[in-house]
Amino acid sequence: MKRWLKLTEGSTWPRPALESDESVGVEWKLRHAPDTLTRADQLLAASVMSAYGYMIIDMTQKRRNAVCREIRQQLEDGTAGSYNDSALEPPVYVHYLPGEEVTL
Repeated sequence: MKRWLKLTEGSTWPRPALESDESVGVEWKLRHAPDTLTRADQLLAASVMSAYGYMIIDMTQKRRNAVCREIRQQLEDGTAGSYNDSALEPPVYVHYLPGEEVTL
């Protein structure tokens, strides 16, 4: 299963988990089997939280609607994640307090 969606305007978003997905998603692992989480799962979960914050706080309603519309369209068309995931770095969002040291 592809984990990232690349939109036509160039932004990258975590792919929403769907009930129709064949594999167990990160959400299920977080709730029921946290000991099975991989580092990739943890990074995906962090990206989902960050993307949610960005979408709710920083985006205009017009831009948010456009992003949601394209994500839905890719999922419906089956084109979601139709590129090589390994060649695409997930977005990294870092939130920290001023003066706090951050090591990536």
